[in-house]
Amino acid sequence: MRLNEVLAKVRKQSFGNARSVRYAVRAQWRKLPAQRQPRLLLLAWYDPFGLGTIAENVNSIRQFSRHHFDVLNLHGLHPLGGVRIPAYVKLHDYDGVFIHCTLSYNPDTMKDLDARLREKLADYSGLKIVMKQDEHFRVSRVVDYLEQIKADMVVTCLEPAWVRSVYPEERLPGLRFFHARTGYVTAEMRSCGTTQEDDRPIDVGYRGSLQPFAFGRRCYEKRQIGDVFQRICAERA
Repeated sequence: MRLNEVLAKVRKQSFGNARSVRYAVRAQWRKLPAQRQPRLLLLAWYDPFGLGTIAENVNSIRQFSRHHFDVLNLHGLHPLGGVRIPAYVKLHDYDGVFIHCTLSYNPDTMKDLDARLREKLADYSGLKIVMKQDEHFRVSRVVDYLEQIKADMVVTCLEPAWVRSVYPEERLPGLRFFHARTGYVTAEMRSCGTTQEDDRPIDVGYRGSLQPFAFGRRCYEKRQIGDVFQRICAERA
């Protein structure tokens, strides 16, 4: 397959702009010589002996993706301050970089990720994906970062009708979005043999902590749901 055939193939896909076409051509061209499986670097930060849900989420991305992911867990690799990719990592060895939500919460953390690398993320020519979850925190700084590194895709929990209210078209033209929910059920959860007749001290567990005023009304709704639920249960006991 020659380059003009690759271009024809890409144009048949519904990409919205020249920048998207350029990245699609690059991805197609890289697969031409040996039709090899794309290789991506997944950057994350989590305690492997801590909350199991984070490790499960990272492992599920590896397990269910059609592509190969190398996971680089930056936990414990920053004794001198700052969460940074080690200098020995070569971004050009990968077809794409995936920044997990454990690193993308604070834009200042993302800003320092490539501080030790000779090839910066802004200059990296591969696919750049940022997975977000809490999209109410320092939103404008996140947009600044996405614009700086020329991000290609954001994994977002925002409904499609609202994504451009947070990630404006004029600042991030061509940015693609993949809608994902923050909750998930693992195979281990589905295999649990519990019933409603179990002798358990707690029937419903709910996380709704108080958040700073800057986080807005939605964060207070989380706490309100818990308070109202508890009151209704007490009234009907």
